[in-house]
Amino acid sequence: MQSKPNGRICVQTNNPIKPIDRNVWRIIGFLLKKHIAFSSGEYDGLQVTCENKTLFCPRNENNKKNDTKIMEFTFKNKTYLVSSTNAIRIRQIGEKYFITEDIFTPIINYVNLVEETENLFRDRYGLFIGSKSSRAMQGQKHLFVDLIAHAARLLGDLFGISVREINPKVPYIVALTFDVDGFFPGQPQKVIEFLKRWQVIQPTFMVMATDKDELTIYDPEYNLEDPSLKSLWDSDSEIGLHSSYLAHDDYELLMKQKERLEKTAGRLIYGHRSHYYRFAYPRSWGQQLRAGFLYDASLGYPDTPGNRNGTNIPVPFPDPDGFERKLWTISTTCLDQHFFDPNSYLFWEGKGKENIDLIFDNIQMNGGIITLDWHVHVIDNPSFPNHFKPLEYMLERASSDGALITGLGKIVKSMDEEWDRLFADLKWSLKEGVFKTNSKNQDEIATYTNIFSNQNLGATSIDTAIMSFLSVLPNDAETILDIGCGPGLMSRRIPPFHKVLCMDIDEEIILPITKPKCLGDITNIPLEDKCVDLAMACDVIEHLTDDDIHKAISELERVSRKYIYLQVPFSESLAAGQIKCPNCENVWHVNHHKQSFTLKRLFNLLSSKWVPKTVNFTGDIIYFDIPPNYYGLKESLGQSNLSTDGINCASCGHTLKGINETHNDQVFKEITRFSSRLTPRYSEVGILFEFDGEPLKDIEPVVRTRSGQAKAIPKPIVIQENILDFSKPFVESNSYSSFEQIPILIPHQVAVIRETNKIRIVKSELAKNASISMAFPMILNCGDTIKVKGYASDKLELTFLGYSSGDNEFVISVNLVHNDFFLEIIIPPEMEKAKGFIRIIWCGGSELNLYSVEVSNNNPNRLFYTFQGSFISEFSHIEKTKDGILYRWALPYDNLAFFSEELDQWIEKAHADESPKEDYNNILFQHIKFLMKQISFLEKELHLKRIEVEKNKLIQSEVEGNIGIPSINLHDHGNVGNKESIELELLGKTQQLEAQLHDALQCIIVLEDKINNLRLEYEQKNLMLDNQLQNAMEFINLLEEKVIPHKSNFTIKNKDNFRARLIRIIKQICKRLIILIKRYPLLISIGDLLRLRRIYHKLKLRGWV
Repeated sequence: MQSKPNGRICVQTNNPIKPIDRNVWRIIGFLLKKHIAFSSGEYDGLQVTCENKTLFCPRNENNKKNDTKIMEFTFKNKTYLVSSTNAIRIRQIGEKYFITEDIFTPIINYVNLVEETENLFRDRYGLFIGSKSSRAMQGQKHLFVDLIAHAARLLGDLFGISVREINPKVPYIVALTFDVDGFFPGQPQKVIEFLKRWQVIQPTFMVMATDKDELTIYDPEYNLEDPSLKSLWDSDSEIGLHSSYLAHDDYELLMKQKERLEKTAGRLIYGHRSHYYRFAYPRSWGQQLRAGFLYDASLGYPDTPGNRNGTNIPVPFPDPDGFERKLWTISTTCLDQHFFDPNSYLFWEGKGKENIDLIFDNIQMNGGIITLDWHVHVIDNPSFPNHFKPLEYMLERASSDGALITGLGKIVKSMDEEWDRLFADLKWSLKEGVFKTNSKNQDEIATYTNIFSNQNLGATSIDTAIMSFLSVLPNDAETILDIGCGPGLMSRRIPPFHKVLCMDIDEEIILPITKPKCLGDITNIPLEDKCVDLAMACDVIEHLTDDDIHKAISELERVSRKYIYLQVPFSESLAAGQIKCPNCENVWHVNHHKQSFTLKRLFNLLSSKWVPKTVNFTGDIIYFDIPPNYYGLKESLGQSNLSTDGINCASCGHTLKGINETHNDQVFKEITRFSSRLTPRYSEVGILFEFDGEPLKDIEPVVRTRSGQAKAIPKPIVIQENILDFSKPFVESNSYSSFEQIPILIPHQVAVIRETNKIRIVKSELAKNASISMAFPMILNCGDTIKVKGYASDKLELTFLGYSSGDNEFVISVNLVHNDFFLEIIIPPEMEKAKGFIRIIWCGGSELNLYSVEVSNNNPNRLFYTFQGSFISEFSHIEKTKDGILYRWALPYDNLAFFSEELDQWIEKAHADESPKEDYNNILFQHIKFLMKQISFLEKELHLKRIEVEKNKLIQSEVEGNIGIPSINLHDHGNVGNKESIELELLGKTQQLEAQLHDALQCIIVLEDKINNLRLEYEQKNLMLDNQLQNAMEFINLLEEKVIPHKSNFTIKNKDNFRARLIRIIKQICKRLIILIKRYPLLISIGDLLRLRRIYHKLKLRGWV
């Protein structure tokens, strides 16, 4: 997109310029008295245009080490000093200029102190060593070159623009400052008397205001009430704060010391310099901005003179938090100790006087500012002889040159006013008026505040969504409007120097936010037209009605210049979060969602000028589906879809007391079973739109690291969810999750030794519960086959155990194996619809070898991507560009991803996906089917119970009536004393009793055979009834298919009658079921009884019972 510059300088790039880098361009524009505008261009570099003249410059953003050199080049008989890698040439073709080297990126790196963050040459105080900087290594004189001034002069000469003079009435300026690090009596007054020899206007004195409990061994101690300081308070000098050793990165300390000094000095404090030049970039400057300072003079080298940030003019530092305030930063050129260090370029007893003359000659020729920093305690101090001699020499030179000698405050204030006039567009353009929260908003505040409370900070879904947005945040989105910001979960993570305005409908929820904030509604944004680079609304528009969505989109398009980012729940089923008040029957969504969005609907929300650039699939990553009839069924039973404890009805104020029902409730198992997805589904989708954006080029898939580096996506491993082939890589775990997506081996008190084509499992003789388990991510069906291939050196007895759908473990099969073996085990009826969990226990030996374990089914293969990083969760997204749009899939923290198809097919399915729909009639039919099965089950159990009672009665009568148990009275034989005759009598009666017991056992066996025959007969009848019911259901479905084409002809009355008839049927079935439960309570378990009782009370509330 080409911008038409008019009376301004336009900087165009094909790769957006970061906000902090834009600030350096604005400094150049300030010197040229031109506004700087930024836009995208096609040139692979920088295209700088003013009116009809253009400079084309290459761009090397990757040069962070500043391995450049200060070099001189001439163009049209004018000489310039720049920082570059190679020699520079400029070629002119008409009104276009082509420069061979990038001369602007090195300037940006110097001003933004990039070299200091990359190379840590620090002294014991944490200060950057100037002699180790790249410019000093080329020669000390290079530290005095003002690269910004030279770049501005070059552009000015090319475009025919005059360069601003800070003060056009003088050739240059000497900024004179003094640090009051301590003093002897009368020294401050002596300094003031010393300065009266020259025309010095408001010099700056940096005074410490440290309390005793704030002192360190590096801080001098003196009292602000000391009489020697009265001369400073009475003079017209500027007073600044010389903060203590520890205050450079402590906002509270800065504020205390600033307020203490203001109170004593009787004036406002605008300037600051940290003791020992200590500061942490950029935090310290952010703290000083919050404390209310206008400028900071802490930039300087402790060991050598020079301009630390590559320029001698003050540079405005934007607020990292995005406020309109700015902090002017000044590099201290010369410190008094530089003149008395033998290793210094300005050593006064060496060539110091000669070199200072060269510095003043250069600044006199090019203009600018030289900043001096002297200490008060060295005047007339025998310990520091002649320390004021170099200062006296420089002031004499400046005075004879006609230079302005003044303090920093006067310089900065004049520049600050000029800057605000030139760059007035950097301020937020808020409309007049006060936003008032309406009653509709108030109904949602309590829920909204709870969702975004501190207890949800760090939630994986929120963190993932934030990560997805930040990784696509455009560099040229300098101003951002965060709509529906909440407590600032998103905005607080946006990098510094992006100006963020946080907007929400509630005043309390935005209280914790430390960035600029305002009250406002997305349907009426209180900003002027086209005043932000990016407007974002995360989890906002799903709360709006259809009419409000149209208003909101219109407002987003109105205020945004270039980008809009929308994030919403992806293809949400609104029924999943519906709540019904039992008091007034008001129905609402637990999160007050009113809309569900598919990818197709989101793409069509904005006007055609807004082009979707990036699609983030993010939030929670879900590998399972809930059947669409699940929530409708729960609603039909009056059962809440989620916990409703403590939620107040917005209509009547009733406080709900809900039960947190789980998805796996036994009562719903037959009709609401999870089905495993072959591809992940994401809970959120975020789309970045660009105004008049160009489609992206289609590229091959890559995986993106959290640091932003793109790597080739690995070749996926083909995973079959139904087989563990131990000749290939497999996953071994110590636990099992219901949502695992690949087969897993789980050892229990055994050692698993991986070999070439098998695993060797060894157990200790001391292990009592040794076993090996296999978990398959699938649901088993009766008749499926488990195929096991292995080897046993000893004869082993293998016991295979499984779990029923009710999670009860039982034995599937017992097999004897030896040498090579292959087993086929049939899944019994008890494991119908059970999880694919198999456990093997063996005895007879300590070692078992397995080649493979397979469960027969027809599920397709799955593509399994694993990304091996240098640390866990190193990777953030899989990326794929298709049809000009970048699609991104957030990766879980374990860096594992599962897809059953290629990414292109996944995208096509995402576009074709429709919002889930509820078929109420089908829900009722499913409900009837479930209740009929429950009744059939109870009737069967009742019949079996009756047979068991009859059997017990028969056994009891046979044993008690027909089997006479002879009594033995030992006392009858007591007088006889014949022990042998007693023993013979007892033996005979015992044999008689054993014979009778044998006959009774035979009778029991006969009866059990009869019972088994009756059971089989009943199961056959039950199976026949089930088949008949299935046929009836198929007939009903067939009728429904015939009715659907004529559905539009039905009147509302007919539909209501049809629904009423179905409900009556359900009522009759429910009554029958409840009567059975009450009459025969022992037929079901306590757990099932409690579940059915809950259903009974729910039905009773609905009036169905």
